[in-house]
Amino acid sequence: VSLFALLKNPIELETYIRQTAEKLGVTPEAIYSELSGVRRREERKQEFASRKDETAVKPVTRRRYPAALLTLLELALHSENTARFIASELEPGELPDINNVSRAINIAVNSALNGEYDQLDSQLNNFLAETPEPEISRLMVGRIQWNEPEKAVHDSIIELRKLRIENKKKKLFSALASELDPAKRLELLAEISKLK
Repeated sequence: VSLFALLKNPIELETYIRQTAEKLGVTPEAIYSELSGVRRREERKQEFASRKDETAVKPVTRRRYPAALLTLLELALHSENTARFIASELEPGELPDINNVSRAINIAVNSALNGEYDQLDSQLNNFLAETPEPEISRLMVGRIQWNEPEKAVHDSIIELRKLRIENKKKKLFSALASELDPAKRLELLAEISKLK
């Protein structure tokens, strides 16, 4: 009977119920009655499962930032000179405030450029009071010394640029997969080919 519950077409369902009733020597009404009981039990199970999902405690997930972005923040916290070097290596607008780590890097770089680097900890603490971010707090507490900060800045920026290109390619390929217009598909392919 539970197999009948899977059938959605009423004509097909009636045909199978009638044939089964004849083979078993029972009335079709008896099978329909059993079928309605199976459906009610399934509805209750689904209702209970949806209630359970609504009341379940959702685990807190940590945000995942690219390692290159976290390294760049570590480097910006390293010294005022390193923060200034980051500013010189980045193109204007290359590190938008898209997430808290990017914002913290921009705070460090701006404080270095404005001669306020000695107040950086206070600025970041104020930022973290408004927008708590464990990754930033961890990096502030566990500052490390860098032997070659300029090389690390350069490598991190190259990695971030590669990630940005990969993400843009993914979006373009996704748009290409859903685009039906041949002219727009060609535009998307041209855009993809421009990315290095």
